[in-house]
Amino acid sequence: MIDILRYLGLPYDIHNDVGVNCWGLYKLVKKQEQGIDVLFFKAEDSSVAAISKAFESGLSGRHEHVKTLEPSDFDLVLLRKRRGSRCIYHCGVWFGGKILHAKGSWQTGQVWYEPLTAFSDWHIEYWRHV
Repeated sequence: MIDILRYLGLPYDIHNDVGVNCWGLYKLVKKQEQGIDVLFFKAEDSSVAAISKAFESGLSGRHEHVKTLEPSDFDLVLLRKRRGSRCIYHCGVWFGGKILHAKGSWQTGQVWYEPLTAFSDWHIEYWRHV
């Protein structure tokens, strides 16, 4: 059983140096809770374009995840939405019917645990590590 409180409030850090970004949180939870090392990828900078490029590159390569229709605890929640001509990505960890995710801008923000309804304007996919 995961102790959500150990992650809530962790600072958001786009570079994963003193806190976590959304993918860094997923990677941390998978390692600490399940002993699984998942692929690490990093954006070249903090721009929406660089983050989108990093997600697209990571998703197109060998990432050891399969898409699933019904989420289970510790699955990756991939969120995507359009902003103009650009696709914006975000991710989190499914647990107990909610999403644990790092939300912020540049170096401001923290880890949140929110219901699926908080993401009603996002396209949502669930991915399971295999």
